[in-house]
Amino acid sequence: MKYIISILLVSFIYFAQAEEFQAPVTDTKWQIIESPLECSLTQVIPSFGEAGFRRVNGGPLELFFKTTSQPATQNNVAFEISAAPWQNTDQFEPLVSMPTSKGQREFAVNGVLAQQALTNMQDGRFPLIRYRSQTYTGDVVAKLSTVKFNDSSSAFNQCLSNLYPDSFDEINNLTIYFESEKAVLT
Repeated sequence: MKYIISILLVSFIYFAQAEEFQAPVTDTKWQIIESPLECSLTQVIPSFGEAGFRRVNGGPLELFFKTTSQPATQNNVAFEISAAPWQNTDQFEPLVSMPTSKGQREFAVNGVLAQQALTNMQDGRFPLIRYRSQTYTGDVVAKLSTVKFNDSSSAFNQCLSNLYPDSFDEINNLTIYFESEKAVLT
């Protein structure tokens, strides 16, 4: 009987553990795209996909996680903030939980929640998502690493401040059309 209980306990612990994905400390790279129409700061997460922050002109800041290998089940995705490793704690601060659809590969929050995650990253904390995957029996956890983040965050913040404030659709609505060879508005 003790043997069966031991096996059940070990198997429960095995299945209750989460599969974690994070860029390695020794090889964390941030890629930044800067233009007057879009700013993005992304990180490749090996065996998972990529994650980061982006904003297009006229739109809100967005925190996104995009997977190439771990499509979601129809359940929920939790966006959380993890304490920095040197704080010796496993506490997580929840940001929001959202429903997922079967096969979903991109998860995002925007506006205030994305800004809160960016601020926490600047303080050395890790934004992460936790959800159920179709390819793994336990939870999948993907973390954005803060390693080398400060090297790129100032350029990203500068890009955000230089971003053109109006969206393409707003600019398109301001277009004035003239009749051929005429310059008078009627």
